[in-house]
Amino acid sequence: MSGQPEMDVPLLAGFGRRIGGRVIDVLILVIVSVFLLVALGTEIDLEAGTVSVPLVARFALVVVPAAYEIYFVTTRGQTPGKIVARTQVVMAKSGEVPTIGAAAVRWAVPGLLALVPRLSIVTLLVYLWIIWDDRRQGLHDKAAGTIVVEASRV
Repeated sequence: MSGQPEMDVPLLAGFGRRIGGRVIDVLILVIVSVFLLVALGTEIDLEAGTVSVPLVARFALVVVPAAYEIYFVTTRGQTPGKIVARTQVVMAKSGEVPTIGAAAVRWAVPGLLALVPRLSIVTLLVYLWIIWDDRRQGLHDKAAGTIVVEASRV
């Protein structure tokens, strides 16, 4: 015994908690997106089977999810979905709440891939990477230098 107090090591969040939190966040963003599409003048012609999405609405559908993720991750390490799932994003090296740069990278890796039609399936790999990674990091976590831990242990 060295007389040093034991350091509380955070427990890495499991796949179920991470996916559960992500699903809640996606549902919130879908509701917000539908509202934005309607509020920003999206037109649906059922007879012709067409949808006309104004450029401002397309822009909002990218900016709003990015702002949601980056804001919540940098202010407390938790989005609303992560709060419910009791998980938290922290910097892997320090255990601190992620910086704005780390949060932006963490969003951009899957977020920008999802915008490219033929690469959008790769987004799934970004998230599924946590299944076989020894630190349970998705590719977005690796790029940002973050890990996801159980919030009750932080």
